[in-house]
Amino acid sequence: MKTNALIIILLFTGFGIIQVSAQKSNKKMTITGTVSDTYRSPIPNAIIMIDNNKTSSVTDIFGKYKVRVKRDAKKIGVFTFGNGVMEQDIINRTVIDFNFTTISTQVPVGNISPGQESVNTGYEDIKKKNVTNQIVSFDKKNKKKTYSTIYDMLQEIPGVIVKGSSILIHNSRNMYGTVPPLIIVDGVPVDNAGDILPSAVESIDVLKDASASMYGSRGYGGVIIIKTRKQNND
Repeated sequence: MKTNALIIILLFTGFGIIQVSAQKSNKKMTITGTVSDTYRSPIPNAIIMIDNNKTSSVTDIFGKYKVRVKRDAKKIGVFTFGNGVMEQDIINRTVIDFNFTTISTQVPVGNISPGQESVNTGYEDIKKKNVTNQIVSFDKKNKKKTYSTIYDMLQEIPGVIVKGSSILIHNSRNMYGTVPPLIIVDGVPVDNAGDILPSAVESIDVLKDASASMYGSRGYGGVIIIKTRKQNND
């Protein structure tokens, strides 16, 4: 009987240790740091991102930030208005500083080798692998469907939410509510895309999170880039 009681006690003790260990592994850790520009001046209002997702943490007027993250988080990044985006590996670090030197994610069209997939950002074509975040493309050539409106096409793009004529990318929000995306048609920003005929659309590229940072604060809610077919006037 004593032996059985001892076994039961050991089992419960072991179970308790496993539970405590699991709880510890599920706990979040706090990361702090500063964000500065090339002149070492603080960058306020930079948005902190974890694994390519925006958080509610932003830098203060001194460029300092504090964010709670899961222990299995891999990368931390900052989304700034005017300086671009930077990302680092976490690797169990609790103090991570960001200093923006000369950063450019854009590559001239001439540097893209034949066969390499590129995407039109509205400024110029860049290699997809050089974009630090998500870009989702909709190519009408690969679709065998008929669309009534441009909104029908947008609804098929992952991460895009369409309600009537209202468009949201990745349910983008700030402290004041939802943030609509910037819409660019053939390189020109427009207020809405409702007047575009689906038959005139050649492709649609949707830029999310850090990939939209090249548009500054206007790209906070993401960017929808619509390219229309060129008219043949011959």
